[in-house]
Amino acid sequence: TGAMRRYQTDIENSNISAFNKTGIAFGRREGQSIGIINSFTRHEIESAYGAKQYDGKQNTFYSNVLVSSFLVNETHKYVAGASFLYDRFDETYSDTLAKNSVNTPMPIRLAREDIVPGAFAQYTYSFQEKLTVMAGVRGDYHNRYGMLFTPRANVKYNFTNDIIFRVSAGRGYRSANVIAENIGYLASSRRMNVLAINDLDIEKAWNYGANLTFYIHLPEERTITVGMDYYRTDFDNQAIVDMEYDRQEIYFYNLQGKSYANAWQMDVQATPFKGFDVFAAFRLSDTRVTYSHNGQRFTADKPLSSKFRGLLNFSYATNFEKWKIDVTAQFNGSSRLPGLSEGGYSAAQERSPAYPLYFAQITKKTKRLDIYAGCENILNYKQKNPIIEANDPFGSIFDASRIWGPLMGRKFYAGIRLRIGEIK
Repeated sequence: TGAMRRYQTDIENSNISAFNKTGIAFGRREGQSIGIINSFTRHEIESAYGAKQYDGKQNTFYSNVLVSSFLVNETHKYVAGASFLYDRFDETYSDTLAKNSVNTPMPIRLAREDIVPGAFAQYTYSFQEKLTVMAGVRGDYHNRYGMLFTPRANVKYNFTNDIIFRVSAGRGYRSANVIAENIGYLASSRRMNVLAINDLDIEKAWNYGANLTFYIHLPEERTITVGMDYYRTDFDNQAIVDMEYDRQEIYFYNLQGKSYANAWQMDVQATPFKGFDVFAAFRLSDTRVTYSHNGQRFTADKPLSSKFRGLLNFSYATNFEKWKIDVTAQFNGSSRLPGLSEGGYSAAQERSPAYPLYFAQITKKTKRLDIYAGCENILNYKQKNPIIEANDPFGSIFDASRIWGPLMGRKFYAGIRLRIGEIK
């Protein structure tokens, strides 16, 4: 109003996709088949965040042909085949940093084209429902990154019927779309150094982990299921999104140093008595990233990533589920907030507080209808003052991207589900 410019965000997405899956049995052996999978996706986005504009178009075609059979007997199974990927990504980005002769934003156009033919094979060995070993490898030729070799292995071992152990390890590659994957950062005064995107290498990582699941049997055929997981990812290369060096810039570059992610999780599921189910889970994360710019280096927790999360769910249903009550508590740990330095990495780190969220729903079931009502964020918890300099959205320190908690408060809802068709 008046002399004040209005800050407005507009986002329009359109998507079309088509796919087919075909299976053909062949030969005299049971379980032999040929599978053919084809898919095509076109996705377009047009968006504006104040004075910034971002438009993107992606066309992706994927084709996969595989043969599955076994050697000698079904103890030794294999899957082998070939695949082809075509991925075209066109982007247009503009902000107040780049201007033309009439002082209006000048768009920067970026494009990449990935053409990736490849072949793969996987062998599975099963021994008396006790041991299962899967080992696979694939080779792809990338038109921009050359030959990519991807091994993978999984092992499952049943110590008993109630104690099951799994372990896995493998290699992974990924082409990063750094603007689209970090589009929320456009809602700030930070300018994106997008020309550096052309110098980004493919992301490369080793990942491995293990899982232990065991069952505890109680009287009256009740069972407690306990699961414990540990997984780790080590990056050989990563597309770094650096918001730490300068609060007015976002830099993109290849990893120079260490980057890894550790995740520990434990979950328990139990039915103390008929109709009453309890599920509890806790996850601890340790994700570290190394930032490096202008000869400086800084290693820290990944920003806006919670250190821990917890979940506790109680569900009770009467006979034939005529009534069902569901209550959930969610606990979110603190996360490191992106730095607000005017230039250079700062050792002082700001963290968000830990906070809980509570949800509840009740459902009445009839022959044809489910009538339900519930509440989200029961205690009305909201992040305070989530926007920096909200009164000056075109200023130099405006930032609406440091979001670590809910922005919407308590929400009530109700609805009806109608079942059409034969009821047995």
